[in-house]
Amino acid sequence: MKVLVLGRKQEKLNGVLEVLRAEGFDGVGVTTDEEALALLDRGDIGAVIIGGGVGPEARGALKQLAGERDTTVIEGNLADRDTPDAVADYVRDQLLPRLR
Repeated sequence: MKVLVLGRKQEKLNGVLEVLRAEGFDGVGVTTDEEALALLDRGDIGAVIIGGGVGPEARGALKQLAGERDTTVIEGNLADRDTPDAVADYVRDQLLPRLR
């Protein structure tokens, strides 16, 4: 499954993508709303993970478009998880079960 991840901090985004890919998902990560909406609009995204730093306007636009595309939306929040291990644990414990 192709998973789109929208996050504001590239280093955390990279950590999320690393775990997703290691678990067999085709992860694509972006840091801008425009990129996320354009990729989602193509129609080949199976799930979208929206990071905690994404504002309400962008969040709403992504949810609306995802609904039109019958795409799962998962709202994540890495918050104070600043180490690679903390990011990986969060992805494994919180995000992967919701993707499966």
